[in-house]
Amino acid sequence: MNGPYDDLRAALRERVHIADLLAARGVTVRLNGRGGGTALCPFHDDHRPSLSIYRSRRDDTERFRCWSCGSRGDVFDFAQTLLDYPDHTATLRALATEHHLPWTKHHEPASSDVLDRATQFYAGRLTAPVLRYLAERGFPEIFVRHRRIGYAPVSSSRDLLVHQIRGAARANGPQLLQEAIEAGLVVQDKTGRVRDFFASETTGYILFPNTVHGRVVDLQGRAHPTPARRSAYLNRPGPIRHLYNASDAGHRSAILCEGIPDTLSILVAGLKETGACGLYGTGG
Repeated sequence: MNGPYDDLRAALRERVHIADLLAARGVTVRLNGRGGGTALCPFHDDHRPSLSIYRSRRDDTERFRCWSCGSRGDVFDFAQTLLDYPDHTATLRALATEHHLPWTKHHEPASSDVLDRATQFYAGRLTAPVLRYLAERGFPEIFVRHRRIGYAPVSSSRDLLVHQIRGAARANGPQLLQEAIEAGLVVQDKTGRVRDFFASETTGYILFPNTVHGRVVDLQGRAHPTPARRSAYLNRPGPIRHLYNASDAGHRSAILCEGIPDTLSILVAGLKETGACGLYGTGG
């Protein structure tokens, strides 16, 4: 079954190319005659060409990978990061407008919207200690930002996300809080009181979003600092329906990891023509 934006993506792939996006920023691309090339990576302070542009053997789409900072993806991921669009849908909309392609509204599940909102909210709460911890794990800040990793800080009130959603609900409709409850981001007790699912008075949670075509479909939390006597990982309520980074399962070779951080370590390592997918730990 085709996705709602597949035809638009196909039309944009004929018009939008990574080399052209770089050239518009004054970055020279050394073409290799095989539909790809190399360039200075625009996502970090690159002093030698670390960015590879190539055509995927799997589906013949244009892709990129930086062998220094670990950034990777297709032309839409590249445009989203380079041009600072908030999400995949906004990227498609902007590119469609620029290239005079029609934009048709598509129905999107409400829970996807609230998951994207939560991801953006938590990404804005990364702290210097958390970034330092992630860097020690081998994940540079540019990689962390590209993967939209966030943080739910220790909070005595345990309702920071609830406050943000209630504020947004005044402009976007009162159903947003109910969508957050249905998505497992907010917990409601028998008295009707609500709290953030990933909030704790004793530990914060690093949050790893799982995206499909740029849309967040899930979030997993990893306690930081690591608790001594309970699980370090926290999954949303309900069944787990996705592998982490499932799109890499289509590579000729793919490494299946137990957890999300292990998957990210494989992605940072940048093994040639090798993808990485992750279970959600033993809970997956």
